[in-house]
Amino acid sequence: MSTSLLWAARTVSRASLRQRNQLWPLAASAAHPRFREAFPPARSFSAAEGASSPPGDAPPFRKVLIANRGEIAIRVARTCRRLGIPTVAVYASNDTDSSHVSECDEAVCLGTGGVSSYLDTDRIAEAIRSTEADAVHPGYGFLSENAGFAEAVASLGSKGETVAWLGPPPQAIRDMGCKLRSKAIAREAGVAIIPGGESEGALDSLEDALEAMRKSGSSLRYPVLLKAAAGGGGKGMRICYDDRELIEAYPMARSEGLKFFADDRLLLEQYLEEPHHIEFQVVCSKATGNGDGDLNADGHSSNSQIDVAIFAERECSVQRRNQKVVEESPSCLLTEETRRKMMEQTTLLCQSVGYEGAGTVEWLVVGGESNRDQAQDFYFLEMNTRLQVEHPITEAVSGGLDLVEAMLEVGAGRGLPREWYETAEVVEEAGGNGRMLVMPWKGHAIEGRIYAEDPLRGYLPSTGPLLPYMEPPRAVRVSDGGASSSSSWAGTDGVASYLRLDSGVVEGHVVTPFYDPMLSKIISYAPTREEAIDVLSEGLDSYVIEGVNHNARLIQAVLRHPSFQKGDTPTSFLETHIPDFGGYSVRNGENETEDPPSLLTAREEEDLAVAAALIWRERERLLGRPPTGRAVEDENGQGRRDFVVRLDGWAGGWGDGAISVALDEGRTEGLAAGRRLAADPSDQLESFSIAIGPGFSIDFENHLASMTLDGTFRTVQVLGEQPSGELRVQMLGARYEGCLVQSPREYELSRHVLPPVANDTSNTVLSPMPGTLIGFSGGVEEGSFVEEGQELCIVEAMKMQNVVRAPRAGIIARLRVDEGAALVTDQVLMEYEAEEGDEPTAA
Repeated sequence: MSTSLLWAARTVSRASLRQRNQLWPLAASAAHPRFREAFPPARSFSAAEGASSPPGDAPPFRKVLIANRGEIAIRVARTCRRLGIPTVAVYASNDTDSSHVSECDEAVCLGTGGVSSYLDTDRIAEAIRSTEADAVHPGYGFLSENAGFAEAVASLGSKGETVAWLGPPPQAIRDMGCKLRSKAIAREAGVAIIPGGESEGALDSLEDALEAMRKSGSSLRYPVLLKAAAGGGGKGMRICYDDRELIEAYPMARSEGLKFFADDRLLLEQYLEEPHHIEFQVVCSKATGNGDGDLNADGHSSNSQIDVAIFAERECSVQRRNQKVVEESPSCLLTEETRRKMMEQTTLLCQSVGYEGAGTVEWLVVGGESNRDQAQDFYFLEMNTRLQVEHPITEAVSGGLDLVEAMLEVGAGRGLPREWYETAEVVEEAGGNGRMLVMPWKGHAIEGRIYAEDPLRGYLPSTGPLLPYMEPPRAVRVSDGGASSSSSWAGTDGVASYLRLDSGVVEGHVVTPFYDPMLSKIISYAPTREEAIDVLSEGLDSYVIEGVNHNARLIQAVLRHPSFQKGDTPTSFLETHIPDFGGYSVRNGENETEDPPSLLTAREEEDLAVAAALIWRERERLLGRPPTGRAVEDENGQGRRDFVVRLDGWAGGWGDGAISVALDEGRTEGLAAGRRLAADPSDQLESFSIAIGPGFSIDFENHLASMTLDGTFRTVQVLGEQPSGELRVQMLGARYEGCLVQSPREYELSRHVLPPVANDTSNTVLSPMPGTLIGFSGGVEEGSFVEEGQELCIVEAMKMQNVVRAPRAGIIARLRVDEGAALVTDQVLMEYEAEEGDEPTAA
C-alpha cells in the first residue's frame, strides 16, 4: 500500500446520512388532493418487475468502485446495494463531507487536488487495487469518457481476474467521444450530419479558426459553434456571430476543454439557430440469441453482432449556455415517421462502432414546430458514451426499469435483460449487424436540473451553505433495497404518477466553487404531459432551498409559460421567452403587456395575499404577539379582522400591489373578502372573495404552509421574517422578500415613510460571482478608456470562465484587485473616473 497516496480505506455508517435525509411530511389534514390521487407516499424508487437477474442469481459483481461524486455516485450506489453489491466511494480531501462518501460501504481519499483528484487515474487505480473492486462505474463527467482510463481499468485485475469497465469499449469511446471522428464515422455510415460545413479537422490556433471563416469556398458562415473536440455537457462551447466573438471565445473554449476533458482541441461547425435538441437513450450488447445463450466459457457473448435497445426520445431543448435545464420524454415535436427514421439511424451508428453499454445519441431536429405535417429534418450532433444526467425520465416512461442495473448486467457479459426481448419490438437489421429493440413506453416524464446559480445574473454560479434545505416530502427515491412502501396511486388511466428526486446534497452541505453546480434532479411522471407539468410544479413548490441562489424558480416559470405548455421549445426558448427571468409576465396570458414583470397572474397574487394574511395571523398566535389588523363585526355578529398585504413591501409604493384582506376571527376556513387598493384612496377598485377550504396547515420547521383557496390547493414557502418585519414568502416560483402584513391604520401611516436610498454603484465594476480573477483583458489598465460592453476581465468559477464587461463607457481610474485574487460576489474590481465618458487626451 502506497503511503504517498493520502488515502484511507474505511468502512462508514450510513445511519447519519439517513438521519439527515429524514423527511417530515406535511400534516395529513394538509395533503394536496393531487398528492392523494397521484403521488405515492414517501417511498423508494426501484426497478420494474422482471429484473435481468432472476431471484437467486448471483450478483453480477463482487464489489463496484464508483469513480465519481455527488448525485450520480449515490444513484449508482443505491442500485448496487439493492442487488447486494458492496460499493467503494472515492473523494477529494475537500469533499470529505459529501453525501456520496457515507452512501457507500467503503471510501478512499484521493488526496488534496480537488477536481483534479477525480481525474487522477493513478490514484484511482491504486484505490481499485487496494479495495479489490472487480468493476468500476464512471458515472458521468470526470473520467467517464476517457478511453485511456477505460483501458487501464481492464489491466488492473489480479489472480486471473479482470476488472470490468461499466462503459463502452475504449475504441468506441475514442470514436464517438471525439466529435471530429464521430462525424466522419456517421458520414461513412450514411447518418445525416449538420449541413453547411465544418472545419477540416481540429483547429491549430485562433488564426486557423479565422482562416477557416475567411477561406474562399468555405461553406462555414456566421453564426458558428466553436466547440471542444472531446467531451460534452456544453463545456468548452461558444456561439460566435462575428470575428470579434470568435477571437474572444477561442481561449476560453480551449481552456475549458483542457480542464474538463484534458483535451484542448477545438473545431468549428455551422450553428443552427432554431433547432430542437432530441436524443435517444440506448443500451447495447453483443447479441445473445434473445438473451438465452451464445455465451462462451467465461460467460461472455462470443457474437460480434450488436443488439441495440432503444428507448423513447428525450426532448432537451430548454438550455442555457448549451447546458440542459429541463428535459422531457417523449417529445411533443416528432412525428412517428421521423421518430422511426431517427431510431434506425441511431441503431446503425451504434452497430458501426461495436458499441456496448449505455449511451445517448444526440440530434438536432428542424421543422414541424407550427405544423406536424411539415417535413422534419434531423442531423447527428454527437454521442455521449456514458449514462446521461437525464436518464431518470427514460426510466419513468419505460415502466420504472433501472438503467444502472442494465449497465451492470451488460458489463458482466450477461447481455441485455432477457425480458426486454419479450416486451420490445424486435427488428432484424439488414446486413446482419444485430437487432434493434424498440422499447415500449407509456405516459410522460419531465426533469428539472436544480443548479446553484443565479438566473438573474446570467446563470452565474452561487456558493454557500444550504440552510435551510428541505426536499419535497412526497418525493420518491431510488431504492437501495431497504424497507419501502409498495403502494402507489393511480392516475387518470391507471398509470401511477409520482415525483422523484435524485439529490447529491443534504441540509448543511456547503456549495463550493470547485465542482459542478448541480444540486439535484427533480422528476415528475404522469399519464399525460399536462399532469406531469402539474406534478413537477407542485413538487417545486414544496422544495425549499436557501443559502444559495438557484434556478428552481426559473424551472417553475418555464413550466408555466404558454409556449412550453404548447410544446414549442426550440433551443432558443430561454433567451427568447425568459431572457432575464424576471422579464416574463403571465398577467395577460400570451399577450404582450407593459405590466410590471410577474410570475403570478392577478388572481394568483390575490390568493397569495390571503395566504400571507393567514400565515401572519398564525405566526402571531404561536409567538404570543398582539394581533395585527382591525377587528370588526359583520351584520351577523361574526368577528372579522382586516389586513393590508403589500407583497412588494416598502418597495411597492402606496396602492400599487397593496391588497386589503378580511378574515373571519378564530377560523382558518370560510370566505376571505378582499380588494386591491389604489394609490388614490378615492379610487374604488373591484373587490373579490376567496373561499378558504378545510385543511389549512403550517409546518414552520420545514418552512411550508398549505391551504385550499377556491378549490385550488396552494403550497407557500414561508422562509422567515426580515428584521424590519416583512415576511419572505414564495408561491409558484414567485418570491417576495419583503411581504408586509399591516393593519389599515399602519398602511395609512406608512404612506409618509420615505423609501430607502439605494447605494450608487455607477462608478464601479463589481464581480458578478465568487471565483478567481484569471486576468484583465488586453488594454485594460488604470487610465485607459473602455467602451460599453467591452471585455474587462475574466473570472473563473466552477471551472467555467466568465467574461466581465464594461457597464458603461468611461475611463478606468483604479484597479482594485490583482490577477489571481479570490473574489466574492459584488466585490469591487475597478473604479471609473467620476466624469463618465471623457476620453484621455493625447500626450
